[in-house]
Amino acid sequence: GRFPESSLLEERAVILSRLNEHKEALALYVWDLDKLDEALQYCKDSYDADDKGKRHVYLQLLYVLIQPDSLEPTTARLQAKPKIDEALNVLSDHYTRIDLATAFEILPEEMDIQKVFPLLQAVLSYNKTRSRRNKVTRSLYRIENLRVRSEFISTRSKQVRIDTLTKCYYCSRRIGNAAFVRYPKKEVVVHYVCSESFQASLEGQAMS
Repeated sequence: GRFPESSLLEERAVILSRLNEHKEALALYVWDLDKLDEALQYCKDSYDADDKGKRHVYLQLLYVLIQPDSLEPTTARLQAKPKIDEALNVLSDHYTRIDLATAFEILPEEMDIQKVFPLLQAVLSYNKTRSRRNKVTRSLYRIENLRVRSEFISTRSKQVRIDTLTKCYYCSRRIGNAAFVRYPKKEVVVHYVCSESFQASLEGQAMS
């Protein structure tokens, strides 16, 4: 008969390793055993830049961390949420052993690009060839562009109702039929002619 999915997990990982099924072996360590440290040790022991079956083992760990819904389902993985911070730590610590352009491609589109920038200087310095640098940079720009577009669509979809009582947040006069600017983060509207002064006041508050 078939073993229960929760039994002999480490033994199964060893067998999967011998079969070069690294992604599933890593999934066992990360999700079913909840032992990321052992997954990292597995990568350290398995990695071989000259072996086609082992050179992408760290990249496969990123897939396991970022895309648990793409794995063979088990009870431990059904409610699994991507481990983005852990994936970024792996990327930061082992980027010399990872296909970086592919790694950046699999990062979530909604992820804050600011989390990746600390890595960027070291990554671009390591990838000295212009073509590789350009490929990595394009991947980052793709993530940021998609995130900004998503924010734009979300903001644009929110309607603003201006009636006879609506007042400018800055000067407190009624908006009336005048042109106005909406600030979605503060959820306020101001006259277009007041917007420059209002923006300056916001920047002053941020600096103080």
